[in-house]
Amino acid sequence: MAAACIVTDNSVQFTRHSFIGRDLVFLAPFRISFQQKELDASSSSLPQLPKRLTPADELTLTPPKRDDFLAMFDELCTKYGSILAISMSSEFSPVHGSMQAAARGYKGKADIHVVDSTTVGAGLGAVVQHAAEMLHRGANLSHVEEQLRAYTHHLYAQAACPNLSYLANLGQIAESQAVLGEYLEVTPVFALEEGRLLPATKVKNNALLLENFQEFIDEFDRIDQVVISSGAGNSIDTHILKEHIQADYLGAYFADLPLNLVNACLFGPDAIWISAVDR
Repeated sequence: MAAACIVTDNSVQFTRHSFIGRDLVFLAPFRISFQQKELDASSSSLPQLPKRLTPADELTLTPPKRDDFLAMFDELCTKYGSILAISMSSEFSPVHGSMQAAARGYKGKADIHVVDSTTVGAGLGAVVQHAAEMLHRGANLSHVEEQLRAYTHHLYAQAACPNLSYLANLGQIAESQAVLGEYLEVTPVFALEEGRLLPATKVKNNALLLENFQEFIDEFDRIDQVVISSGAGNSIDTHILKEHIQADYLGAYFADLPLNLVNACLFGPDAIWISAVDR
């Protein structure tokens, strides 16, 4: 029986196509329904989600529940002695609570640990990849969990979220704020701190957003990796940012990813995230 594996959900965005320990990672799916049609969250082609979300759009994002994780734990315990469940920030989804409830209700022999990554998307991907490499190299689960809690303090992120109705739907801002913000056509930028979105600044266009992201990067003395995740309806000139990072941070890894469907449903189809891991 193998030592340990990882369970997370399909909101995760891996920063590399392949990584050490990838075979140890298993995903619990969100279920997505849009205009009464089930959507495939793994599809690379995103549907045309509305820029402003209303009840008439019938967008439903259903996270994996306690019983879904219990079923995964039961299946995986036949191959693995320990299971590490890593969730996106508990501020944005009940997934973490469902993982904890499943771990409490689990009757099998596997040792189960649950960790709140306090991040999302590519940040969650970085946490999972870091854990997978440690497990692959034989680290015990308690040590991995301890290291992950330290690792999350080296993770930083900002999000430009012009589709404020999605944040209102997520419970992050009031509906009145969403209506006013979208009317003014100014893109708010949020900092992700301790798993929560906190207002950082506002920009009027993508040129100013790029400038803001460069200032965000310049705050670090050393960087291990930077990842941009852009929504289908929005993009910035990442070549400029990549050149800036490669010139000033020798050996830093840079990735430019499309925002996946789960995160587009959470934060809006035009959202742009920048995630950084310092050294």
